[in-house]
Amino acid sequence: MNHKVKLKDIAIISSGSNAPKKEYFSKSGLPFIRAGHLESLIDGLDIRNLPKVNDVTSKNLKLKKAPKGSVLFAKSGMSCKKNRVYKTNDESFIVNHLACITPESENITNDYLKYFIEWYKPSRLIRDESYPSIRLSDISNIELELPSLSTQSKITKTLNLAVKIIQIRQQQIEALSALKQSIFLNMFGDPRVNDKEWSTVTIKQLSEEITQINPKKLDEKVNYLDISSINNRNNEINQVHQYHSSEAPSRARQKVKQGDILISTVRPNLKNIARIELAGEYIASSGFCVIRTKEVDQLFLYELIKLDYFTEELTKLTTGANYPAIKKSDVLNQKIILPSIELQNKFSERIKVINKQINLLSKSLEQINLLYDSILHKAFNDELFKEDINV
Repeated sequence: MNHKVKLKDIAIISSGSNAPKKEYFSKSGLPFIRAGHLESLIDGLDIRNLPKVNDVTSKNLKLKKAPKGSVLFAKSGMSCKKNRVYKTNDESFIVNHLACITPESENITNDYLKYFIEWYKPSRLIRDESYPSIRLSDISNIELELPSLSTQSKITKTLNLAVKIIQIRQQQIEALSALKQSIFLNMFGDPRVNDKEWSTVTIKQLSEEITQINPKKLDEKVNYLDISSINNRNNEINQVHQYHSSEAPSRARQKVKQGDILISTVRPNLKNIARIELAGEYIASSGFCVIRTKEVDQLFLYELIKLDYFTEELTKLTTGANYPAIKKSDVLNQKIILPSIELQNKFSERIKVINKQINLLSKSLEQINLLYDSILHKAFNDELFKEDINV
């Protein structure tokens, strides 16, 4: 029979320490986890690839350690609204923006605790949305139903299987995305060195002027796109903000439409690049350089812009330490290769076939994610094994 407990009765609740300065990191030691690392770690980044701090430095700086199997999530800053939950597979140091829950009871497994926190969504504990933070005392008082260890095992095995299926589908999508880059390089060579000696042009020569507007002078609903609209993992627009024109953000200035390519001029290293796929009219943030193609195959240019070399070239031009950014002219003045339009079109046809496959897999992934959410909900509402779920 389940019994109710508070987290502080079965686990140690703690947080990390201030992040060391760059010069304190080394090639050896334990990894140091920041709040910004959680998304990548959840997506499968090997924790051993994170910056490390050696034992001597950690003692001098009095860094705080998260034991192996601890459950981490952001407790302050905008990241604590994300509800990203990660279980450490190795001992590590953690930043003070992270909450750390380390089970110390034999009555709960680390995996079960991780999935519970994921279901619970710690962001519900934020008291002031303007200054988001979560108190350790509030985390300590979270209540949970504690089933038997055998039931916990059944729940975690089911959820682990669902996670594995999600990861496989994501890997398939990533493999197809990598295939597009491979086809590009095979057909056109390395655009950085232009080893096939194509003619070159600037992006400005292939782009039309974008209409600048002041939405405050309109009287209608507007579809607004800003950097948060873009998922930079798959370079897709996954969120469109809707405002009445009188309430649109001050940066809503560029009238854009289906087919336009958006390139963020802020922190270009993050590769916030997307192509507007859906029909309709939108207003884009002035933080984008918008490319509306002419005299070039749209997919050819888009795939070239997404290549790592292009992002690296833009990143070299950034200015400002706290707010690294580039100018729109930095994008428009980039020189790129321009193969024959016949070869561009041939490439484009191959990309369209791959994109169809990616779209099918993406829709499948959406369904699997919905199934995962359903299983998670049932698991912590004592419903999971009262009916069959076909994973």
